[in-house]
Amino acid sequence: MACGRYCRLAPPPLDPWEELQANSSTTQLTVMMGGTWFNQLFGDPDKVDSSLLLDVAVTTVGQHLKITSEPLRSFTTIQKDCIPQYTLGHTDRLEQMESYIAERSLPLSLVGCSYRGVGVNDCVLSARKAVTDFLKTCERD
Repeated sequence: MACGRYCRLAPPPLDPWEELQANSSTTQLTVMMGGTWFNQLFGDPDKVDSSLLLDVAVTTVGQHLKITSEPLRSFTTIQKDCIPQYTLGHTDRLEQMESYIAERSLPLSLVGCSYRGVGVNDCVLSARKAVTDFLKTCERD
């Protein structure tokens, strides 16, 4: 790709990136990696060298997106415990709760990041589905 590139592992303060955001010939990428496997992949988050993380991010993005140019700027940080992960058996428990609610025709919807997705998009989708389902019940009544 001809465009410039940089990788970052978490949103930086806005000021350092204003010139990149204003320049349409650059592409801003955010790389999130590790999660549950961070320690296994990179070691202790309090001791890992940020240059290792940047190298892995740049190499991986280059391989997947076929980008050969070097980053114009980079910013790395470690965000511990920033994205919740469900515990083992979450899906089964959720299905049991939904069955219980449906069998008893309870006026209840399970909506939000605790149920089917931790991201904002997931929450919006589950809320939309809940409203759509509710409106269908109103039409039947």
